[in-house]
Amino acid sequence: KLYLWANSWKNENAEVRTGNEEDNCKQEVSGPQPEAAIDETECRLRLLEHVEDYQHQVDDRLTSIQAQIAALESEDPDLASDEASDHCPATKQTVQMILHDLCTVRRVATLN
Repeated sequence: KLYLWANSWKNENAEVRTGNEEDNCKQEVSGPQPEAAIDETECRLRLLEHVEDYQHQVDDRLTSIQAQIAALESEDPDLASDEASDHCPATKQTVQMILHDLCTVRRVATLN
């Protein structure tokens, strides 16, 4: 699968084509050309760049989501009070009990 990373995925030389250029391209079509040799180290570097690019995109997205959550939490008066922090452990315990009950129901369902 090294061929996936043999060439860069970024369109560095992307050009906008007009109708006349497309006609010229159709006329210049020739027979099949052999594949270029694949350099493993170059492929690995391109794969690493690709993964790093997606990691940056995910980090940016998470940062924007955290900012949106912070903005929403600042608008909610219930979260600003100390009373809300008292409900968090009780809510967490309730959710854990519900999850435990759900697991029990799943086990019973698999037995039947």
